[in-house]
Parts: sequence; structure tokens; C-alpha cells
Amino acid sequence: MNILRENNQFQGFLWDVEGVLVDTEEIHFRSWQWLLEQTGSTPLTIEEYASCVGSPSTVNMERVARLRNLSGNLDNLRRLRRDKFEELCLEEIPVIEKNVELVKQFNRMFPSAQFATVSNAPRAFIEKYLKITRLQEILQLKVSFDDIQGLNKKPAPDLYLYTLGLMNISQDSCIGFEDSQSGIVALKTAGITAIALPNRLTASLDFSLADMVLKPGEKRDAGEIIKSLTK
Repeated sequence: MNILRENNQFQGFLWDVEGVLVDTEEIHFRSWQWLLEQTGSTPLTIEEYASCVGSPSTVNMERVARLRNLSGNLDNLRRLRRDKFEELCLEEIPVIEKNVELVKQFNRMFPSAQFATVSNAPRAFIEKYLKITRLQEILQLKVSFDDIQGLNKKPAPDLYLYTLGLMNISQDSCIGFEDSQSGIVALKTAGITAIALPNRLTASLDFSLADMVLKPGEKRDAGEIIKSLTK
């Protein structure tokens, strides 16, 4: 084990945003159901939708089109779905308080560590979500897919490797937090310890690659997580 980990000197904590800090997955789910209703198709099951979480919107549009035999211009359908999502976000974006509190716990435990968000979402959305959660002062480094051309979205490790470079720290001194299977794959491929924080919509996914899984409703305690990872 790395000496930093042996002494509990973790240097970086990396957080997905959607589905981890804000419950936008429920809003995405509603927007997909709306789109299918507009096209006269049957709604997605939770299990069908779960496989979409954490994947790029173009991939999800193709997946849903196959599942429901949708015809027409997929780019137009994708834009319609995205517009509906943004409309629903104007109503309310629920904060996942237990995970927000977990960020604060780790910040108190490791005040000299770096904290970052790493998300497939556009930067404007990340900024909005952090304002809602009031975590801007802790999560000062924000990495979005649109930060630099040539990066692949999760489940590719690109965003996490790019973040490590910005932080100038090693993989084995970091912990990452994700709610989706694709996010966990991205973390592990980047060589980062991965904690799964699934929600109602992602609880059925395969998180066997994760170093720890905290199911919905399960207690979140930073000290217990560190103890489990370093024992």
C-alpha cells in the first residue's frame, strides 16, 4: 500500500455531480419518459434507464431508439429531450443532502487535500449545481467534458486522468465517488479508488469493480470509509 494511504494522507477527492450531489437523474428519467410519450412509445423501465446513466447523450439516444424502435432524426429527438430536461430543471433540482454532507466531512478530515468535480455535464450545468449545493468553496476545481477537445466521456478514464494532471497528484492518493457503472469503470481504469454511491435509479447496476458500495439509505461516514479502505 502507498505510504500516503498507510498514513491516511489522501491528497485528492473527486466527485461526480449528477446523481451524486444533485438528483438530476430523476429529472433526466422524466425527460426521457416525456420524449417517449410524445413519440407514442411505451415508457422506459427503471432497469432500462439505469443502463443509460453516466453515458453520453448521443449513445443514450441511440440506445433508447433501439429499445423502442424510434424513427426520425435522432439528433432532433435528442435536442427535444435535452430541452425538456432544462425546462424541468427550472422547477427544482433536488440536492442529495447526505452526499453533500459527506463532501464536507472529508473536507474537515483532510483540509489540505484537493477537491474536484469531474463530470460529463457541460461546465454551465456544473456551476449551477454547485451553487445549489453551496459547495463552491470546497469543490474549487471543476472539470467538465467541454474543458478540452479530444477527451472522451466516461466510461473512458480521460476526464479523471486529465484531473489528476491538473492536481499534480498520483492515482493512489485519490478517492473518487460515482453513482453509475460507467463512472466506476472510468475511475478504476484511471487507477483511482472508487466509491459507488448509487441512487434509486442506479441501485440495480453492477458495481462489482467498486472498492466500496454505499447503497441508498445506507449510512455515509467519512471516517468509516477511510477506515475500511486502509485496514
